[in-house]
Amino acid sequence: MSRLPDTAGPPAWLEQALRADTLRWQYLQQVRQQLGSGFWPAAGFVRNLVWDQQHGYRQATPLQDIDVIYLDADCTEPYYEQHYQHQLHARLAAAWQVRNQARMAQQHGHPPYRSCAEAIGYWPETATCYAVRVDEHDQLHWLAPLGWAPLFARQIQRNPAFSGDDASWQRRLQRKNWRQRWPQLQLEPNNQ
Repeated sequence: MSRLPDTAGPPAWLEQALRADTLRWQYLQQVRQQLGSGFWPAAGFVRNLVWDQQHGYRQATPLQDIDVIYLDADCTEPYYEQHYQHQLHARLAAAWQVRNQARMAQQHGHPPYRSCAEAIGYWPETATCYAVRVDEHDQLHWLAPLGWAPLFARQIQRNPAFSGDDASWQRRLQRKNWRQRWPQLQLEPNNQ
């Protein structure tokens, strides 16, 4: 993957919206406190917040799960992911899904990822390739390997780096049913 992360950071309104979302902020704090700084809430955690804001929703769309990613090439057994999920759930009951991106690279037949930013750059749709964490000083840190434009485009666009076939892509679109929750979203013509 040759794309470089966007170092400019997100717009100020996104940071403000995240800080104002009590539940998301609590999730961020739990991840940092329980697991440390190498763990990133990702995907819908960021994407859904943006789409809710773009649609003018006053209440956040409920998160079906909370994806948390990390990269550890030395411990790729699923046991560790389950352990981290249980650790988070014991402190804050939620649908945690912790995934080691080193194991995901193996599972998808990719070369080893060098970072979490590189790993999420292969996710199925461009608007999902985002992650965030909060440090011990309550400063936010972001991953945006495709830049910020795909997140704000209100489009469901297949990521060219996604290695899944067309059938798996179509099943994903049907299962997620995003346009019903966020009707302003558009499918890119080659994704319909």
